[in-house]
Amino acid sequence: MFDYKVTDSWTATLSGSLARSNSFQRGRNVFCSVCANLSLNGSPNLGGGTSVALPGGQTAVVTQALTAANALDVWNGPGNNRTAQSVYNYIYSANTNNEHQNNMYQGKLELQGPLATLPGGDLRMAAGVEYMHFIQDVYGLTPNSTGNGYVNFISNLGPRNVKSGYLELYVPLIDEDMGIGIIQKFDLSISGRIDDYSDFGSTTNPKIAANWIVNDSLKFRGNYAKSFVAPPLNQIGDPRQGYIRGATGTGSSAVLDVPVAAYPEVRNLPGCETVTTVCRVGAGTGREGLDRSLGAGFAGVVPQTGSSWSIGMDLTPSFMPGFSANVTYWANIFKGGVASPAQPLIINSAALRDRLQICASTGCTPAQIAAFTNVANGATTAPVLPSPVYFLINRDVGNVLNLDVQGIDAQFNYRIPTSSAGTFILGASMTYFTKFDQDFGDASFSILNTSGYNSQFPSIQTKGRAQLGWENENLAIDIFANYTGKYRNWIQTSVAPVTLGANGNPTGGGDNVRSDLNFDLHIAYNFTGSFMKDSQIYLDIKNVFDRDPPFYNGNTTGAGVGAWGFNGFTSNLLGRLVSVGFRAQF
Repeated sequence: MFDYKVTDSWTATLSGSLARSNSFQRGRNVFCSVCANLSLNGSPNLGGGTSVALPGGQTAVVTQALTAANALDVWNGPGNNRTAQSVYNYIYSANTNNEHQNNMYQGKLELQGPLATLPGGDLRMAAGVEYMHFIQDVYGLTPNSTGNGYVNFISNLGPRNVKSGYLELYVPLIDEDMGIGIIQKFDLSISGRIDDYSDFGSTTNPKIAANWIVNDSLKFRGNYAKSFVAPPLNQIGDPRQGYIRGATGTGSSAVLDVPVAAYPEVRNLPGCETVTTVCRVGAGTGREGLDRSLGAGFAGVVPQTGSSWSIGMDLTPSFMPGFSANVTYWANIFKGGVASPAQPLIINSAALRDRLQICASTGCTPAQIAAFTNVANGATTAPVLPSPVYFLINRDVGNVLNLDVQGIDAQFNYRIPTSSAGTFILGASMTYFTKFDQDFGDASFSILNTSGYNSQFPSIQTKGRAQLGWENENLAIDIFANYTGKYRNWIQTSVAPVTLGANGNPTGGGDNVRSDLNFDLHIAYNFTGSFMKDSQIYLDIKNVFDRDPPFYNGNTTGAGVGAWGFNGFTSNLLGRLVSVGFRAQF
């Protein structure tokens, strides 16, 4: 960063940054499902059949004559099992790799200083230009569909270049020297920003904020802003590979319960001719279909937009030294949120129903399947696809989520020093939603105090954290209480079904999930006056009483086995976690 003093009161600042992050998840000698299928039934496909898909749209026939040397014995227990050790080694021979590299370059030039002198102080301005460059590379390695080799997946996302300009004015209107009654100080902050995205065009967004200081103990504040967010690079997909976001774009669909009232054409499928309410289709039903999830670029997604406002109060009463508190009422409107809708949302929500296509009684045509999978443009499919295909469900990333959320944030902190017993600390913070409405482009509905209907986030009404602490010279002890209020489980696997309105949006039902209260402990000792000065040894215990999380009949984490039975958005399955550490400064 370079600072240049243009005049006695104006400065110019040139700054820049380079950043790179690399994250990966690797597996060595993990379970290979294709290998197990080959050893179990002589085919890489669990349901039989020997045809498998290869990269580049090719197919191959893979089969294996089972012998005592290569077969998996699932009938005899330990001690009598006849599976050869070489088969065990083969089944657990898979290697996987998922690596993400993110690169960012940024440069900014800013000019700031006073423009004029107002009765309340100096009118100040800050203006600048900024340039940012983003690129993301994804590398993947997974066993191929033959059980003898690997598929490499490489996706290059971006680049995205953003040119920006901004202007901000600080306008002090009233100062305490003016002696205006209950207004000790009043100021405005007015700003605007223009961003030009190389892949999504330009946007202009304003913001205005005000601060009213009544006296040394009381302050009121408020602001209003508009926002614009381009879809994340990893949601857009790789246009050179048909906008896939992972190793495959299309696979077999899971089981769906299709309502006849919304899709009367489902009666064309075999076995559904006489149903009156719901027909079950998907894996294992004899009415299989395809599930596609391509990136936002394939669907022509536009940026997400939003607006927000808030009003608040800060309290630091002079008669209570060490006490501070604030409360804020806020409102956020979010339009065109970029997400991949879950299958139950598609089949039940009127605004998303066009994403499910039911084909004729003889199945989807090759032309329909080719257009859906997008393989002509480089997209890939799962190694095994059903035949015939009876339906196509489109979970491509799109502008499918609109939210209107309001709530209250409040917190206080009180430090109470004593002459001989150290300093006691009391504190608490809370978030309380008063509104959480959602829509997919049709009528809005409330998801307030529920979790599971959205796969992206919960909307539980009450969350809080309280602190009781004590400090005395080198020693500090803090106890924290973490509270999550009771709510409704609206995931599709809830025991009590979620009730739906005429347009397919939820109106009630679902499981009751109890509130959760657990405690954390922090103990720290700070060294002074020795070679260990400014060093610290500490003990942290999360969930001191090893309290189990509330039961939640579903999977919000996507972690597969072990993720059922608790809400990963709000709870931790690990239970009590003890950490001992040492921090040193040099």
